[in-house]
Amino acid sequence: LPDGARIAVVGGGPAGVELALALAHRFGGRFRLALISQTPEPLAGAPAAARRAVRNAMAEAGLELASGVRAEAAREDLAVPNNAARASD
Repeated sequence: LPDGARIAVVGGGPAGVELALALAHRFGGRFRLALISQTPEPLAGAPAAARRAVRNAMAEAGLELASGVRAEAAREDLAVPNNAARASD
């Protein structure tokens, strides 16, 4: 992938959050990384302290968050959420 390419991780559960943070750690700013979560926030069922820690880690890692959306389709070059609500672009 070329520098600056966008990578979307779909799923705001533990596996999606872990993958998104691992990619951010590994590629550190080389790509635009986004987490797409159907729930209002990642790890929605986790304790408040865990959710807060994840939000902070994602912000520090520069991860974009599209919460409250469901990925409708995916192609090699695009993940398509079912609406345009985004935390950042």
